[in-house]
Amino acid sequence: MKQQNTATSPVDKFRYIFSIALLLASLVVYYLLTDLDLALRVLIVVAGVAIAVAGVWTTAFGSNTRKHLNDTQREVRQVVWPTREQAVRMTLIVFVAVFFVGLFLWLVDMFFLWGVQWLTGRGE
Repeated sequence: MKQQNTATSPVDKFRYIFSIALLLASLVVYYLLTDLDLALRVLIVVAGVAIAVAGVWTTAFGSNTRKHLNDTQREVRQVVWPTREQAVRMTLIVFVAVFFVGLFLWLVDMFFLWGVQWLTGRGE
């Protein structure tokens, strides 16, 4: 197993703090400057979120996240997906199995109900 470096560089710490501050500032602007048009306030929040995400995206965490997403995409391309016919057949098998298991559980429940009613004398 590969040992990952969990230390955060000072530049990354600055980017995290800047991103959080920018998110908070855009929310403060949204709620305090109510005299501005709603569309402009929403645009300010969206821009703040976009810049904050871009700031975090350039950190080591963002780099690891991009690498993970690329690896995941590569793995998904290697999956052998079932054909439509196979998918339909398996879906029908699942529906039939669920029906029979449900029927079995219903019968067991009815048997226990009958037994409890017989034991308590309420099944007349």
